[in-house]
Amino acid sequence: MTSRTAQARALNILGIRDRYPFSFNSPRTSRHNIETRRFLPLDKYFPPLGAATFVNPWPPKHFDLLHAWNRIPLGPSRFIIGYESHLPRAWGREHTAAYQLMMDTLLSKRCRRIIAVSKAAEHTFLSQHENHPRIDELKAKLIQR
Repeated sequence: MTSRTAQARALNILGIRDRYPFSFNSPRTSRHNIETRRFLPLDKYFPPLGAATFVNPWPPKHFDLLHAWNRIPLGPSRFIIGYESHLPRAWGREHTAAYQLMMDTLLSKRCRRIIAVSKAAEHTFLSQHENHPRIDELKAKLIQR
């Protein structure tokens, strides 16, 4: 497959249906096939993982990419994540195993892009992680929409 063919291929993208309408946080038009599904609100069951989520796997289907919003998706899928302030959203839990799991997920190869919805969100994220030993890797994934 040539790089031109790869660029032209429509991806199957799974969007997380959250309290915000997915259309609020996604492109108005797309050449990709986008499907939305509900997520499992982990904060209802295990509050330390409230800033993470699992997506409904039914019916089973292959997705090339998951588009998350504010909650870090756990599982094997590659993803991009948009956010509006802090990421992970785990105030007061920065020294827990759950927070480390979420940071490891953001720093993993599965996380393809971190998308700040504003300059303020980008600044907040960079301030939140300014002392992180892998800040350069986070910066490399970060873009501002």
